[in-house]
Amino acid sequence: ARQCESLESLVVDGLAVAAQALVAMYIGQGKKGTARRLCRRLLVLGAVTGSALGALLYLLSGPIAHSFTSDVAVLAEARKAMPLVALMQLPSALAYILDGISLGARDFKFLGIAMFFCVLPALAVLVSVAALTDLGLRTLWLASGTLIVARVLVLTHRFNSRNGPLGAHVVK
Repeated sequence: ARQCESLESLVVDGLAVAAQALVAMYIGQGKKGTARRLCRRLLVLGAVTGSALGALLYLLSGPIAHSFTSDVAVLAEARKAMPLVALMQLPSALAYILDGISLGARDFKFLGIAMFFCVLPALAVLVSVAALTDLGLRTLWLASGTLIVARVLVLTHRFNSRNGPLGAHVVK
């Protein structure tokens, strides 16, 4: 499951790197509106890519797991975890691109503070689910998913904020 998640992050990271470089370039040229339009396109591409990768991972989770191991116990755990990993692909793709946007805009202080606060609900999920259930490895994936969704929510709010590094949200 971790290898599949890592592969997805590398695929989508290309969009995040593009966001980082192009946002920095457009901000340097004083073209925040152009940067915002580009970011919206990249977020749509990320949503499509993350959704497609998640669907593929879900549909092919059995053969993928078998390509890594033949151990019955490991395959059983993978079978339980893969739906969560597949479900996380869309928010993960958006989080990576939003990170790229924030890095390109040099919004480092906000990113640091935001990450601290995004970790808190993930830790709460980790501790409470581990204490109250017997989900095993899925507990880690739930906590990781919580962190990712929190990041998407916070960074999307920042992206759409008048106080964000790209300024007021203008819909055209």
